Amino acid sequence: RARSGARPRMADVPQRELYLLVLRFLEGSPCTEAYNALRREAEAHGLLGERIDWRGGRAAASFANATGAAGSLPPSNHLQGLLSQLLALSHAQRPAQERVDMPSLTLLGSGPRSLF
Repeated sequence: RARSGARPRMADVPQRELYLLVLRFLEGSPCTEAYNALRREAEAHGLLGERIDWRGGRAAASFANATGAAGSLPPSNHLQGLLSQLLALSHAQRPAQERVDMPSLTLLGSGPRSLF
């Protein structure tokens, strides 16, 4: 339970989902080398979850295994859309006068325009 005045803890995003969203974003971008490098690293370090073979053995999931297990993946611009929604919700929670006078929020940096 949060103490009085303490910020509530945000739900943790499963790391596997975060890597899959970033990989989908890069997959749909011109950064093919970055996509290939991250895919190799994520698979090598088991960051995409586990797969279980027909004998019950466990192994690190490949990108293909992880996307298959997730069902249908969102479009490559889904991560950008989620971050845009976050900015819009954060902007809407600010007092009305502050919203009028404030330039758009940013995900980067710190200060009054930043989410952090």
